[in-house]
Amino acid sequence: MQNWTCAGPSVVYPARLNDIPLSKTFYDDAHKGEKSARMLKLAGRIAASNADIAVISAETFEHADPADVKSAIKTYLPTYGNNVRVIAYVRPHADRLVSAYAERLKQGFFTGSLDELHERTKSAGNFQYYPRFSKWREAFGPAFELRLMSRDRLYQQDVVQDFLSFVLGHTDFTMNGDQGSNESLSLEDLAMLREFHLLVRNMKMHKKLIPARKAVGWNFAKLLTEMPRKESTRLRLHRALVPDVIETYREDAAQMDSAFFEGTPLSDALLEAGAKAVDEPQSFNAEDHFSKDDLRYIRGWSNLIADMLKLSPEGIPAHFRAAQATKLATKRKQLAGGMAK
Repeated sequence: MQNWTCAGPSVVYPARLNDIPLSKTFYDDAHKGEKSARMLKLAGRIAASNADIAVISAETFEHADPADVKSAIKTYLPTYGNNVRVIAYVRPHADRLVSAYAERLKQGFFTGSLDELHERTKSAGNFQYYPRFSKWREAFGPAFELRLMSRDRLYQQDVVQDFLSFVLGHTDFTMNGDQGSNESLSLEDLAMLREFHLLVRNMKMHKKLIPARKAVGWNFAKLLTEMPRKESTRLRLHRALVPDVIETYREDAAQMDSAFFEGTPLSDALLEAGAKAVDEPQSFNAEDHFSKDDLRYIRGWSNLIADMLKLSPEGIPAHFRAAQATKLATKRKQLAGGMAK
């Protein structure tokens, strides 16, 4: 469990679990009506805290209109508006494609090939960064900071310590205890999760099971990263895909480098994508990675879990949220008390 100490200031994370529900009120029509209530609750929790700094964080804020976020801060958090700082992290384009594939596959949102995801995200413009981050900088000006998700650009080559240095405004802190695992899911892990999701998606009531299937996939994936295989295969682009990835994001990388970074880190990373690529497309079919006996176990457990999902489609996600909230509450107590004795 992550923990740290420093001489100050104190920090509070006001969300019970995370700020994804809040972020959805800025871009999801089904949740926009909740914005006022959630912002008022956030304001109340911050006001009730004695902490010097409040942290609001969710990757899904990337879908929000930054002008709307700034307006909401002005409306519901007027006392703090002039002290707001915003930080975002951006992955090099090729790495983002690979990580997005793993993230969507582990939750069952997508079970096609990496090539198919590239075509889908290319068409949607999902990883064209410059227009999106330009809007954040336009809304928040110097208060907006963009950092590259690359070890050589992060403080102590670690995103947690890098984020803490931004939040605290200094690096006079100490990381204590077990800092957790940074392992990524292996190709074998993803093939196993894909087998589970395919099975559930073929069930008659699969639409009702989407939240439960997502929760199982996400939490099982987390367990797997905490128990990494001694020998595993990393997810990679294949060489035939690299030229189109480079061509798709070349201009965006150049614009981002010019606007936000010293040097040309995103352009360099894009051109170096071929060096990390494998010769042939990787297979995500479970039968290509596991023996017949292993497949028997995987499919047996998958069927059993699928039957359990049908018993409580809503209860399973709620169970995992409660468990995560309990763990995070403990971490946040440590965070709030993370000052040197």
